[in-house]
Amino acid sequence: MSQGKNHKKRARSARSSGGKSSAAKSSAAKGRPSSKPDASNTPSRSKPKRLTEQRWVDSDRIAEHRAAQRRRTRIYRSLIAVVILLAAGTVGWVVYRSQLPSGLPDNSAKPPANYAVPAGATRDGVPVGQTDAPVTVDLYFDFRCPHCRDYERATAQYFDKQVEAGTVKMVYHPISIIDGYSVWAAAAAGCATETNALPRFTREVFSQQDQLNREELVAVGKNVDLTSPEFIRCVQDSKYQNWALGVTQAAEKAGVRSTPSVAVNGEAVVPRPRGSFEEFIDDTKRTVADAAAKARKSQAEQ
Repeated sequence: MSQGKNHKKRARSARSSGGKSSAAKSSAAKGRPSSKPDASNTPSRSKPKRLTEQRWVDSDRIAEHRAAQRRRTRIYRSLIAVVILLAAGTVGWVVYRSQLPSGLPDNSAKPPANYAVPAGATRDGVPVGQTDAPVTVDLYFDFRCPHCRDYERATAQYFDKQVEAGTVKMVYHPISIIDGYSVWAAAAAGCATETNALPRFTREVFSQQDQLNREELVAVGKNVDLTSPEFIRCVQDSKYQNWALGVTQAAEKAGVRSTPSVAVNGEAVVPRPRGSFEEFIDDTKRTVADAAAKARKSQAEQ
């Protein structure tokens, strides 16, 4: 009986100590820092966000790289095109030069200080009409200029009438700004000046504008009865070539940069901005009429 009681006491004692031990262990465990991270204090991972940002950065870099490639490609293509154009231009210039006749003058050359001037001309042009005419019209033209041809065709009769009436004195300035053929034609115009035939020779040259070597200019002169041996020899020898260059140089000093150019009593007739060729002709005639009216009024007041 006593043994059974002792056995029960030991069992209760063991359970009591075991419970205390477990509690102590639990208490100690609570006191020790845990090796596992506290979910409430640990920052949440943003792996999906970083991946999205990375993809954006990669896309920007790819776009920049492709844009740079496109720029380089455009530059390379432009350079290649320039090289091809330069090569083609060089070949074209060589072919053009090889087809030019021998002796064709350089239209940009400067004449010597002293040169022959045609009879009836000055060093900067050819006056036609009465010296005391109230209106002076300076006409600068190049025989190789298509617009000069058109201008001459549209105004020739008008100016002829004004000159005959004594209202206008024309001063022709055959200049050479296109090429050597212009020089030959202007020199031939100097030959025509010596026989007072410049206006009709000018008209005929413009009607045969593609025939401007010296032999062709002789043939053009024959069409307007310029058949004398002196005229033929003058054209063939380009007797007034330096005079033609001198007229061009004088026009440049006067500020002429294109043809046809017109001045009325020293004032340039300026083409309208985006104006038509017909408007330029109308403006020329109107300016001449205004200058003539002004001259008549001034004369009446005296």
